Amino acid sequence: MSINLKPVSERDLKSSYLWDCSEKLLSFDTVSNKSNKLCADYFANELSALGFQVQLINELNEKYQVVAHIGPETENGLILSGHMDIVPFDTQPGWTKDPLKLTLADNKIYGRGSSDMKLFMAHCLEAFKQTKLNEIKRPIVCLFTCDEEVGCLGAKSMAPRLKSLLGKIPLPKKAVIGEPTGFKIINSHKGMVIFEVLISGKAAHSSRPDWGVNAILPVEKVIAATKRLNQKYQDEKNADLKKLFPDYPFNYLSLVQIKGGIADNVIPDECRMIFSYRPFPGASLMVLYDELQKELKDLQDEIQFRHILSVPGLAPSLDPELIAVLKSITKEKDLHSVSFTTDASFFSTQKIDCFICGAGTIEKAHQPDEYMTLDDFIKGPAFVSELLQKTVC
Repeated sequence: MSINLKPVSERDLKSSYLWDCSEKLLSFDTVSNKSNKLCADYFANELSALGFQVQLINELNEKYQVVAHIGPETENGLILSGHMDIVPFDTQPGWTKDPLKLTLADNKIYGRGSSDMKLFMAHCLEAFKQTKLNEIKRPIVCLFTCDEEVGCLGAKSMAPRLKSLLGKIPLPKKAVIGEPTGFKIINSHKGMVIFEVLISGKAAHSSRPDWGVNAILPVEKVIAATKRLNQKYQDEKNADLKKLFPDYPFNYLSLVQIKGGIADNVIPDECRMIFSYRPFPGASLMVLYDELQKELKDLQDEIQFRHILSVPGLAPSLDPELIAVLKSITKEKDLHSVSFTTDASFFSTQKIDCFICGAGTIEKAHQPDEYMTLDDFIKGPAFVSELLQKTVC
């Protein structure tokens, strides 16, 4: 992004509203299996202080979502969206910084959620503070969700209710989701399917294998079938998919977890395998799930399949006005597709053109010592401010 900004001293940065917001947001432990109430409360209160009308929506298990809006009750508003949850860090080796403390070192801003994606929340707050919100011509709508990291569950729940949640504010048809893209403009992405394969056996003392049935041994056949299918997918040539997803234009079954056995002297009577894959936009979500079942039909008496969740892919968003605005701000010439999944999957079901664009990079997300470059950290609010100036002001 070519926004020219004046150099900021570390002292000035650490005494700024942007730093204060970022520090507080990163301090909240919002791993997806925990409540995010403190984070949601803080963000909602900051928006309210800026003049937004805010709703704090309590989902199941003490998970909260923030829906807020400001501006006139007119068409053609803009949605800004992100998620508040983060992936686990306490059992992830390799951390040298405190994951819940905003740390500046070597021109990098460290902390879990620095790239993915709490700092976008801070960028929005700083941009709102710099904008004459009482003079905007079209509404700004903020949609900040829970449980994105575990299947976009918050967005899935929120999307069908958006019109009623916004009341008299017409549902905007344009959205920017501030996931970390290095300010590249993403208008399409793959979906996600997760499923379980359960292998059943019979427990017995390990000294008498003839008394039991080892549930782990068939894993070999499951892995072999997975390899065959993945090789088949690699051999398929699809010019359209290669053009849309040049980074990885293939289907792929990922075996991400195996759990089996309870002790070294007990024949395991159960083994669970978790798989995931990334379906293309518009593709049938369950094709790979069905294909693996067919490959393992000879084991049908020993294994069970259980679908866990599905998130559809995002078909290309093509709103010409927002594309032109994003290109003018970022100086990017092209639109891109990515293999990761976002809340746009469900917001797009409400006929909202969704674009993913923000500071940070996905390569640093979910990593130990996750960080955003200081340059991106400072450019983030400028990006949001210019976006508002060119869409709602």
